[in-house]
Amino acid sequence: MLRRGVPLEVVSEKLGHSRPSFTADVYRTVYQSEHEEWAVNLSDLVKARLRVVN
Repeated sequence: MLRRGVPLEVVSEKLGHSRPSFTADVYRTVYQSEHEEWAVNLSDLVKARLRVVN
């Protein structure tokens, strides 16, 4: 469910856990595809910062 984007709180409730943090500790894994999807290119950050300053 987490891999499909279901919010952690929903998964936790469905599993009957008292705290989402427990669910995260037991079931949450950061997949390589997530690292790649959310990776930020440093040059993009610099360009964005330069646009804000100018």
